[in-house]
Amino acid sequence: MTTSNESKKEPAAVASLIIEASKHVNKSWQELAHLASNWMVAHGLETPISQQDLASLAACMMFTGKPKAPDAGDRDSFFEFIGVKQKPKEDLGAGVAVEIDGCKGMLRYRLAKDMFDTTLRVPIPTIEWADQAPHSVPQINPFYEVTPVFHDVLTAMAMGFRSWLFGHTGTGKTAAIREICARCSLPLVRINFDSEMTRADLVGKTELLNDGGTTVSRFIEGVLPRALPHVGVVLLDELDFIRPDLAYVMQAVLEGDELVLTGDNGRRVPVHPQCWIVAAANTCGQGDDVGLYRGAREQSAAFLNRFQTFIEFEYMEWPKEAALLERETSLPTHICEKLCLYAKEHREAFGRREVLTPISYRQLVTMANRMMFMSRHAGVLPQDGVWEAMELVVFNAMPAHERVKMTGIAQRLSI
Repeated sequence: MTTSNESKKEPAAVASLIIEASKHVNKSWQELAHLASNWMVAHGLETPISQQDLASLAACMMFTGKPKAPDAGDRDSFFEFIGVKQKPKEDLGAGVAVEIDGCKGMLRYRLAKDMFDTTLRVPIPTIEWADQAPHSVPQINPFYEVTPVFHDVLTAMAMGFRSWLFGHTGTGKTAAIREICARCSLPLVRINFDSEMTRADLVGKTELLNDGGTTVSRFIEGVLPRALPHVGVVLLDELDFIRPDLAYVMQAVLEGDELVLTGDNGRRVPVHPQCWIVAAANTCGQGDDVGLYRGAREQSAAFLNRFQTFIEFEYMEWPKEAALLERETSLPTHICEKLCLYAKEHREAFGRREVLTPISYRQLVTMANRMMFMSRHAGVLPQDGVWEAMELVVFNAMPAHERVKMTGIAQRLSI
């Protein structure tokens, strides 16, 4: 690595170092950008970009495309500078070649502790893509917070258990699956169940086509037979909305058997051994016992029995949520704490069915981002923009009687 005073370092290259380091240390990107600036000064490197812009560039690179891997010398030097002694990932096998949507890669098993902020030593499938990953592989969320329930999900995945994740809206069910797929570079096929989902959408249908003046029949595959033969994760989202006739179509697959396409002369579609099927829903399949999720159906015992584990998600404790919100948005600490205290009381009222409009972490991030945007571009201090942000994101989405109650709580908290 060149260390002369006239040397330059591309901002994108330094941002790649920040992205790589974020996987191994519990520091915000702002903190890592500060350390990166100090590291460049110590090595006689120059870059025409501020620490804040450097952190923003890293975030942009992460969410818009996979960054180029940093040079080995730079990487080792930077890791040593910030005090990270990364242990090599344990390779649990030679790997198996895979190809999905024209993208080639190598399927390998890694220990969960090498991929996530956890001590779990369970082996989980990962893919190392030769060039670029398919579009179905999600982007990593560098601010994702690993919680105890996340360990249950990782263990279920390692054991290949068909799992049903349930909990109130905004508790992080889908986010957990997305982050697992992102960190492991696994394709994610998300099937959203609603009242309009048909057997043709799920399994497929036969269509009559004109082939040079002759009418021929052709079977058009649905989303399920296209996903099952490949390594990855199939997420059955809002599965408690599924109709009984569709539920029975899936029973053989949920038992680990092949999918039989009766409309295509009984063709059998095998399920890839590393295709993990997981469901996410607001209820555990026993119907909406709290009256908050209209449309959730009570599923048959035979259908539910095909799932091997049921994992409940709950809202994050407000101090941890406030710390996460601050790391992700750079909103001042005292404002993050007030927003998360409000969210805590809002959710308690939601649980008591005093209000039927939930509040999620996504909404907290939206409010924080709006306050920071108005601060940068309109000169409105974050503390002066809290109420307007809450009105636009939370209060205006409520019925009038709920709005009165929740604005009262916000005023009591001096928001």
